[in-house]
Amino acid sequence: MDNTVEKKCRVFQPFTIIRERQRSYPVDVEALAKDFNISIVNKDWPDDWSGAIGKDDNGFFIIVNKNHPKVRQRFTIAHEIAHYVLHRDKIGNGIKDDWKYRSRNISDTDEREANKLAAEILMPADLVGQAAVEVIGAPGVTSGERLSERHLAGVAKNLEVSTTALSIRLGVPA
Repeated sequence: MDNTVEKKCRVFQPFTIIRERQRSYPVDVEALAKDFNISIVNKDWPDDWSGAIGKDDNGFFIIVNKNHPKVRQRFTIAHEIAHYVLHRDKIGNGIKDDWKYRSRNISDTDEREANKLAAEILMPADLVGQAAVEVIGAPGVTSGERLSERHLAGVAKNLEVSTTALSIRLGVPA
């Protein structure tokens, strides 16, 4: 196998694992972490810290602020999984993200990439469309243009994400 194909196979594998977990909503991010052999630790942290990813002798782990709402914890787990998939070589002693998902030891570009992949993990277009059909009974919704606030809240509830995260994903004002 040539070097290019090997690189593509390594890049492709995480996305295959992610797609397997996106067969129905809400996406089980805790099971996804287990698929990557990442343990999850819930920690009593100050409100301004959301989560972190690190590595020790037992492998990779994600720390989640147990005081945050469940939808925020789910996004944090997805965000840290995204760091694992995209920036594993940069994790080193760990990446600790504040409530805005910013870190002192990784670039803003890397944080934006992790946010984007986290949103894609939790809210892939096909599942957003399915959840919207269930809420409003109209097929073909993959943008927020046809969703009222009530419908947006219903779709967010089905996906177990915040209305803010869903609004950003759909490109509509929250």
